[in-house]
Amino acid sequence: MDHRVIEICYDLDAIPGRNPDDPIDPRVLKFRDRAMARIHGVLEGGGLGRGIGADLEDDRLRLRFVVTDFDAAEIRLDSELCSTAWDSPVEVLRYWDAKQAA
Repeated sequence: MDHRVIEICYDLDAIPGRNPDDPIDPRVLKFRDRAMARIHGVLEGGGLGRGIGADLEDDRLRLRFVVTDFDAAEIRLDSELCSTAWDSPVEVLRYWDAKQAA
């Protein structure tokens, strides 16, 4: 069975207080953990999905979520994350993935 996945990408340079000289800045990890928890809570609370992982790259933080409906999940996230630290992703990707958790 294929799963709908939303991947939310943040620019590492835009994370408040980040030290660009520290590849494993604790503020980035804290931002990641809080973002995953908040977004997972919004999606799970609305019966729209759940978090499945996060990756740190050279310039991006990628958060992935399995969702039941692309449009409904994005609308819910837009309204719940407005005016928070997580309301300005660089990119939001939608794709189908047969390998994600069942």
